Amino acid sequence: MQPGSSNKRVLAVLTHLAIIIALAVSAVPPILSWVSDYRHEQAAVVIEAEINGRIVGQLINTNPDLWVFETLRLEELLARRSDIGNRNEIRSVFGPDNRLIAQSLDELKPPLIAGRAPLFDSGRQVGTIQVQRSLRPAIISALWIFLASSVFGASVFVVIRNLPLRTLRQVFTALAEEKEKAQITLQSIGDAVITTDAQMRIEYLNPIAERLTGWTTAQAFGRAMDDVFKIYNEKSRLPATNPIQECLEKNQIVEMENHTILVRHTDQQEFHIEDSAAPIRRTDGSVLGAVMVFHDVTDRKAAQNRLQHIAFHDTLTGLPNRALFRKKLSKAMIDARFMKKHAGVLFLDLDRFKTINDSLGHAIGDELLVLVAKRLEQCIRESDVICRMGGDEFTAVLNSIDMPDNAGSVASKIVESMAKPFSIQGHELRISTSIGIAVYPRDGEDLDDLLKNADAAMYYAKGQGRNNYQYFHADMSSKAVHDLQMDNALQAALENNEFFLE
Repeated sequence: MQPGSSNKRVLAVLTHLAIIIALAVSAVPPILSWVSDYRHEQAAVVIEAEINGRIVGQLINTNPDLWVFETLRLEELLARRSDIGNRNEIRSVFGPDNRLIAQSLDELKPPLIAGRAPLFDSGRQVGTIQVQRSLRPAIISALWIFLASSVFGASVFVVIRNLPLRTLRQVFTALAEEKEKAQITLQSIGDAVITTDAQMRIEYLNPIAERLTGWTTAQAFGRAMDDVFKIYNEKSRLPATNPIQECLEKNQIVEMENHTILVRHTDQQEFHIEDSAAPIRRTDGSVLGAVMVFHDVTDRKAAQNRLQHIAFHDTLTGLPNRALFRKKLSKAMIDARFMKKHAGVLFLDLDRFKTINDSLGHAIGDELLVLVAKRLEQCIRESDVICRMGGDEFTAVLNSIDMPDNAGSVASKIVESMAKPFSIQGHELRISTSIGIAVYPRDGEDLDDLLKNADAAMYYAKGQGRNNYQYFHADMSSKAVHDLQMDNALQAALENNEFFLE
């Protein structure tokens, strides 16, 4: 309920309550006064009638037959006042036929109240005496009391209506201010906010949530959360669990699943989002609804992907670099062991690349490397990987090959592809490549051993006249050790000045 409607309802209740109390305060005192005075006057006229009846009764008893003719005597008796007869009264004596016999007449203003008593002669009723009084004094008294109580009742009305209402106005003003602050905060923060009731029906979307979902609050109000907030898992592309549903079921804060994608309904644009949902509880702990706060991490996700790509890919060719190559080869070896197949490693070195680079410049050399990378990718399967190790050295990881000879087929295809000329900035360039092949697990069960053996096979291919490929065999390893020892010995001899001319 809006504060404005609550204010009006409370005002109406207070007004009605104040009116009832004010009317009670205004009406009860004069009514009680009137009832009291009326009963008093009623009792007084009855008593006066009985007292005067006894006085007249004495006259009747002394003169039973002639009393009706003694009008003056009756009027004299009727004029007498008793102890309670301090008010103007009309006292009348009536005969058996209800005929007026005598009357003590005072001036009275209506309305009047009357009391009657029978007149007896030796136990036989021979007439009636009536006493009348004016009720005007009682009415005037009640009116004065009503006037005074009305003034008091009006004061009570003002107090009851205005003092609590002033407090309520202050409370509602404070609530309105807090709501305005919350509204401004929700509209100005960078996160998207969606609130729902306990049945997951939309109640509010802030501007960021409206932009990301494509729904306005007016359009989404009362709709099911799943209709407005469509999310999927980035990897499986299956609908993701709505965090509000989970937080309502568990009655606790729930983090959004990783790799969650929100699809905007207006143009189907996708946003990577993350954050959490929390239940909204009443003071007694029961769940009133839920609020979800989330933000768009698409740019951050893209930046992370770019950084990861830079960390694991060659900046010139875009191929996986040495670090990613080791990961790919390690995975290929695990898959081959699990599937009882083979994994192949190809080490490639471009022949005469240094000559082209030195003669035509690094720009031509870099462009040549980019074209070489593209040709290499065309020579392998989608499941295989081409990597650049640095300079003019490339590697290939062949996943799940059935026979070691399959690696030779790929190497042969690469050699043929590299033999075709490259056209760069008006230059027709021809190069070749020397390839060394090592096959897991035949040529090594350790990753570093496999790399070392493939490298040895590549150098052996260069020694065989370049532009060919060679499988690794054990003699290459011993030759490589011999060549290393010879190289170290020559370096030491040169440093120790042990060379002499024969």
